[in-house]
Amino acid sequence: MTTGSGTRAEETTAAQEGSCARDALLDLAVGLIAAHGWLRFRLGALADEAGCSPADVRRHFATRYDLLVALSERADAAMFAAAEEIRPDDLPRDRLHAVLMARFAAAAGDRAALGRLLQATVCDPLLAAVHLRNLHAWARRALLLAGLAASHPLAALIQEKVLATAVIVPVLPRWIRDESTDLAATEAALDRAIERAWPLLAAGRAGSAESPGGTTEDAGRDAPDTVREQDA
Repeated sequence: MTTGSGTRAEETTAAQEGSCARDALLDLAVGLIAAHGWLRFRLGALADEAGCSPADVRRHFATRYDLLVALSERADAAMFAAAEEIRPDDLPRDRLHAVLMARFAAAAGDRAALGRLLQATVCDPLLAAVHLRNLHAWARRALLLAGLAASHPLAALIQEKVLATAVIVPVLPRWIRDESTDLAATEAALDRAIERAWPLLAAGRAGSAESPGGTTEDAGRDAPDTVREQDA
């Protein structure tokens, strides 16, 4: 027979496990970074805020930089879902637009935190490196999922850099400031950026313009690396 005190203890444990789950910690971290900035953010503070032990947090994130990789990976998952809706007759440019907008929409709640992170890159070189890693992983997966990735490694690298620096980076500030409910301003900025970069993006793509060349399996192969730091 379960006693009342036993039931309450089980409920407390279940609540703690929920608050210490990976997505719950990511959501809480986003709020802390948005409120206090990156330089003051520590995993210990996240554990305190969540009511978890530091060990609970470190089961998911070895360092605070690994948390940022996980946050980016979560946003990337929206592109995988959007890719499942792509039709074989969709134009390559439309496929790319769809997967990129899906990610912008999925991460809309993270914009305030991302703004603080971008500001902090100038005084945290490791943060800048992690941001660059996440940016290029985003670009690489978007190209694969849209069926645009070039088959030649050098051409694929050029495509990735073009998408990251000529499309995503210019759109990010507009997205962060976009207060529209449907992200119309972000979508318009993305359309213009893709239009400008399209000759380089399309030049080396694999396959024909009529059929997607990438798969969600291909795009998911590059698992995140653990980022080491002395002060987590």
